[in-house]
Amino acid sequence: MHRDAAYAIDRDKCEEGLWRAACEDWDEAVRLGQEKRLPQRAVDRARAHRNDRPADGLRHHRGFEPDFALVKFKKLAGGGYFKIVNQSVPEALKRLGYAPAAVQEIVAHVSGYQTRCSARPHVNRASLKARGLADDDLAKIENTLLGSFELDLAFGPWVLGEEAYARLGVPAERMRRPGFSLLSYLGFSRSEIRRSQRT
Repeated sequence: MHRDAAYAIDRDKCEEGLWRAACEDWDEAVRLGQEKRLPQRAVDRARAHRNDRPADGLRHHRGFEPDFALVKFKKLAGGGYFKIVNQSVPEALKRLGYAPAAVQEIVAHVSGYQTRCSARPHVNRASLKARGLADDDLAKIENTLLGSFELDLAFGPWVLGEEAYARLGVPAERMRRPGFSLLSYLGFSRSEIRRSQRT
């Protein structure tokens, strides 16, 4: 199955370290599965991802769900998307011999270069503090920026909390409107937000 696919990688088109790591990882996964005597349903679930279900069809939709995507976009209830880089990416890069700074740069590139607030031209720590955000709010925003697909999403109520929105004077019904932008509400123009987004 997956181990077979790792061994079938075209070695003329793939770095040696990468295909060797794939083979070693799947050998280890199979060894651990046999050692721990994983239930048949886990094996069936892995088969289901290859459309190779057992004939009886009774064992699918149970067991584990492997995470195959390296980058995922999660749709948010309040509107917009959140970009998530699989946590196996930095670990794989380290195992391939990339330096910590290179790993960080690659992950930042994949994530869309969402960096700390202080590096942005209009939407930055000083301008946000002047509009009423506290240090705790800024810490939450900065922790969220790396995985945010859009700058506005790092300022959502699911990040800052409804208490912060109330402190900033945002009416509850307005906060819940699809597409609401706290940054626009605080007085940033769409062009300022776009320029800060690109940084």
